[in-house]
Amino acid sequence: MKNAGAWLQGLFFIAGLAILYATLRSTDFSALRDQARAGNLTWASLLALGIHPFTTLFNVRGWQIVLPERARGARAFNELFWIRMAGEAFNNVTPFVDIGGEWLKTVLTAARLGISERTAFASVILARTGMFYSELGYWACGFALAGAAPAWSEQRPLFVCVAAAFALIGVAVAVLQKKGLLEFFLAPLKALGIAGGLSARAHKLDAEISVFYR
Repeated sequence: MKNAGAWLQGLFFIAGLAILYATLRSTDFSALRDQARAGNLTWASLLALGIHPFTTLFNVRGWQIVLPERARGARAFNELFWIRMAGEAFNNVTPFVDIGGEWLKTVLTAARLGISERTAFASVILARTGMFYSELGYWACGFALAGAAPAWSEQRPLFVCVAAAFALIGVAVAVLQKKGLLEFFLAPLKALGIAGGLSARAHKLDAEISVFYR
């Protein structure tokens, strides 16, 4: 098993080098040099590279809240920081709409923090839900502010309706997670008798998620 893990790490390392090489090959460094000479690109621009790691610090702290007590220390924070960075990097280079990166976070979190994969997966879902709520909040505030602006007075009812719809979506997600989100989506398969063992797994995972709302 250790040999398999070492081979997998080596494979990911080689894949990362290949992606880095392809990225550097496709980068137009002459255009960057011209922008720097024109004064449009300075050393201060490099600060933009630190935005994602900086925001990740807060995301990881929020992630720790939904994890077991033993996963909330400084050592666990450091582990989760790099796990999240690895997962997001995976998401950014694959066309799987976060599925690949979230799976990677689940596996690494369970392995590095010594918790079950079910608990790790539930924490990843809740952390992603928290980010979803923050995005809904930004959108709702944006539409509400746009509706309050005199220049957009004619579209105010539309903006208010959209903001209200975002709020309702947030409430619906919370209610479904508390009642059993995964079982809700598996209900059609269960009715057709083709859910198999997924139904039992979904029930256990929903139970893990619902604990957060108690």
